[in-house]
Amino acid sequence: GITIAEAIEMPEAPTREHVREVLQAMAANPPDLFVGCVYAAACQMFMEEMQVLTFQAQAVLMSSCTAAEFQRVGSTSRYVIGMTPWLPEFPFLSEVTNRTPAGFSEVYRKKFDDEPTYQGMSAQMSLLAYAEAIEAAQSTDSVAVSAQLRAMQIKTIFGDISFDENGQGQNPFKGVQVMTASTEQATMKIVSPADSSEMPMVYPMPTWVERECLTEGTYSSYG
Repeated sequence: GITIAEAIEMPEAPTREHVREVLQAMAANPPDLFVGCVYAAACQMFMEEMQVLTFQAQAVLMSSCTAAEFQRVGSTSRYVIGMTPWLPEFPFLSEVTNRTPAGFSEVYRKKFDDEPTYQGMSAQMSLLAYAEAIEAAQSTDSVAVSAQLRAMQIKTIFGDISFDENGQGQNPFKGVQVMTASTEQATMKIVSPADSSEMPMVYPMPTWVERECLTEGTYSSYG
């Protein structure tokens, strides 16, 4: 089982001082897993203040960190875990369009000069699943289409699409861990669930001192 060591509620718009107070309250006995259920701005402050205070948990999971937040703090975000159903770098291949998330994202950026989001991708895949069900049923009758959706199992650039007995999608959120990070790019790999993982999770996280040695170009003469 899991023992919750401490639960701290923060304001909707926390300041850096709020973030520092939370970390200082846990610093004497840091948890094995630090979970931050916060918005993007607080996510960035938490990562920055963890480095300033050399706060050392065994693992850090931030619920609303995106690639943009990881890039803003550069190597500070390395080994932090985020949760998302989709990222442009996920290693999926659509059996419907023969596209990958990276290929789709390149086309999207050229057309809209913006980054595709998992919310938009989820909506698009809902339409794709509906269209595939209509084609399979050769009908727009709701009963016939519903039967095809229940039986659906297709691979898309959003992952595998299928539904359980309650009609709920079975494509789970993915745990992604930042493996390399700079202010230009953050590289994330799927580490959970096990049947979707690209590599094992780095656990426990290296200490801040160890990370300096592991960062390319830092203290290279010391190994």
